[in-house]
Amino acid sequence: MNFDFLKIIWMAMLPIFELRLALPMAYFKYGFDIYESIGLSIIGNLIPILPILLFFKKIVAIFSKVSFFARIFE
Repeated sequence: MNFDFLKIIWMAMLPIFELRLALPMAYFKYGFDIYESIGLSIIGNLIPILPILLFFKKIVAIFSKVSFFARIFE
């Protein structure tokens, strides 16, 4: 079974690579067509947003106990 699509999604999830690397890798290296490359890259780029949005209030509450972060969040 070929898991190249998971590699593309994983690359798109990483803040360093995002779409800049995932899109060309999907198209040129793994041979996906351009629409599949764009779709996989965008899906991978959107996956980290869901946990961030769900846990943002809890993360802010934890970090706001530190004075440096409290000033940033205020």
